Formats: sequence, structure tokens, C-alpha cells
Amino acid sequence: MKLNFEKALLYIAVALVSVIVLGTVIGFVTGKAHPAYGLRRVDPSPSSVTSANKNEGIEVDAFTEIGELRAGTKPSENGDLCSISIKVWFSYPAGDTAFYEELCQKKRQITAIITEYFSRHTKQELLQKGELSVKNELKQEINDRLVLGKILGIYFDEYFFWG
Repeated sequence: MKLNFEKALLYIAVALVSVIVLGTVIGFVTGKAHPAYGLRRVDPSPSSVTSANKNEGIEVDAFTEIGELRAGTKPSENGDLCSISIKVWFSYPAGDTAFYEELCQKKRQITAIITEYFSRHTKQELLQKGELSVKNELKQEINDRLVLGKILGIYFDEYFFWG
């Protein structure tokens, strides 16, 4: 009796592994497999951006005072709500203390620009635009409100949806 039970378990295990391997092979052969679909490329850390640009002859500093933000996206057509969590930081010309002070003074305004941006778009719209396009649009909106300088880049340490 014990031998038959062990054989049955072995056959079940072999069948499961065979189904998984066969499904994977079929997915790749038909082109329907998309490994790592939906995963985002992680942005570099502030220290790596500042040191990399220094090597290229461009000195930049990182403004990391915004931190983590949570916002609600615009409801989809069927009324589903979605939340987004982002951790934002900017690069700006190194040594520009006046511009740094402007960024500090306008931190709340910048935070409002970012959260309002996400509340104007549904999750699907944001995913269709892509992260790079979202960053470019946000950078433009923020730079439009700044007087003493412009941010050079916007980075997300965290960028994910839930709900």
C-alpha cells in the first residue's frame, strides 16, 4: 500500500513539473510570455547621480526633502479608485544655495503639484503614459512654478499602485 501511494505522489509531481515546463515553453515559443512585465527599472540613488554627473563634468546636488507621497488617482470609468505611493527626489545644479532655499520654501507647493497631477489621471492613463513621460510632465509643471532655477531631473525611489 505504501509503495503505491509513493508512486502516485511521484506521478503527480512529475505531471505538475511537466505542465509547468510545457506551459513555459509554449509561452516563449508563441511569443506570449513577457518575463518581468510590469516591473519598473529602479532609479539611481541620489549619491550615485551626484557622483556620476561629477565624473561627466556636471555637478549636481540632490533635493530629497519631498520624501514619500501618497495620492489617489482619478477614478476609472467603472468607478474604481486607486492609490499611488511615490518617493520623489530631484537633481539641481550643485552649489546653488538660493535655488535650494526656493525648493525648501516651495516644498508644500511642489508636493501639491505632484499629488494633483496624479489625481487628474486614472491608473490606466498613467500606465499608458509610462513612468518617463510622467516624470517629464511633472518636471515641466514644477519648473513652471520655480523662479530662481530649474530642476534637472526627477527621480522616484518608489512608484507603485494599489487598489
